[in-house]
Amino acid sequence: MDDDARALLAAIEALDVDPPNAALRFTDRLAREQGWSRRHAVAVDREYRRFLYLAATIDHPMTPSDAVDQAWHLHLTYTRSYWDDLCGRILRRPLHHGPTPGGRDAKEYYHDRYSATLARYAAVFGHAPPAAIWPAPERRFAIQGMRVDRSKTLVVEKRTLALTALPLAAMLTTAAFPLAGLMPVILTVTIAAVVIAALRAARRKKRDHDGECDLDFGDDDGVDGCSGCGGD
Repeated sequence: MDDDARALLAAIEALDVDPPNAALRFTDRLAREQGWSRRHAVAVDREYRRFLYLAATIDHPMTPSDAVDQAWHLHLTYTRSYWDDLCGRILRRPLHHGPTPGGRDAKEYYHDRYSATLARYAAVFGHAPPAAIWPAPERRFAIQGMRVDRSKTLVVEKRTLALTALPLAAMLTTAAFPLAGLMPVILTVTIAAVVIAALRAARRKKRDHDGECDLDFGDDDGVDGCSGCGGD
């Protein structure tokens, strides 16, 4: 990495996304919107900035992880920081984000671009990217997700829900064939199992996140570059 490259990376890392006197900082908002811990959001923000550097120093499109893409989506809403400070002052050219055209060919293309991005990361920074933020291609593109309102919905993983199946079955059996003495015990165990399962799922949600995205620069005259995000 030469002096110009180091200066570019330092400028990207030093970029303050937040407007003056912001009560809710960028990383805090990212954590809140994604259901992450603040520590994880800070780590994702760091990887997002590294991704921006990689994109700025190579001449072909690159594809981020889903977590990094979420940081990118959020940054785009901070329009002054993104367009004036990042693109105008630091990169000196636009960096566009748009949807993938979809289809099998596009999915294969983004799979290849993501693999190339991981390889480029390792070559530039001297080590593989953190797997918690940059999962292997097979896992990154196997994820199927949708947004839910977590204030109204309890989300429990299938494997976690399976742990509650036995006590629930026992409770239903007891209801069909009453054993008055055991009913309170079974009910207590069932409720405890459900609560523990939900808490474990929430902790995993904060630790580990992985969709499909690509970016490229527009031409110096502002013409849109080729970029994309999304599934089929």
